[in-house]
Amino acid sequence: MPQLDTASFFTQYVWLMVCYIGMYLTLVKYFLPKLARISKLRAAKVHASLGTETNEVLDVQTAGETCVVASVKHARSVCADHFATTSAWVDSVVSEHASTSLSSAHTSVHALSTLHFARLQDSAAVLHPRAHSHADMTRTEHTLLLLKIALLVQAKKAQRSKK
Repeated sequence: MPQLDTASFFTQYVWLMVCYIGMYLTLVKYFLPKLARISKLRAAKVHASLGTETNEVLDVQTAGETCVVASVKHARSVCADHFATTSAWVDSVVSEHASTSLSSAHTSVHALSTLHFARLQDSAAVLHPRAHSHADMTRTEHTLLLLKIALLVQAKKAQRSKK
């Protein structure tokens, strides 16, 4: 293979250097001065346009800012009104649902909670403290656990009645 021939390494190296030096001189002599001149002209134009702002530009900027501020204030007031309306509706629906649908579940859960808590207290007194997993639970945690159980039972009953 001619690329791996050690006799031609020097000539390949020489031609590589000739090509690189030729490209370097072409860039330095012709292209880089043109790019530098274009860059200087653009910088001068930008500097000139920024230095001569008119009152019209400032008026447009302030009008835009006041418009944005007014829009944000209006959007905040509309959102606050809708939030208040939605909160009132949610409160009314929750209280209505709690008074009609959940009153029987609440009484049964409360009765179960009281009974279960009493049994756990009795078993905790008899058993070793770590022998019963519910011995360290508070009354609120027991109530929540029993509420979950009662809701699952009601859901299963509702599914059976639909079938």
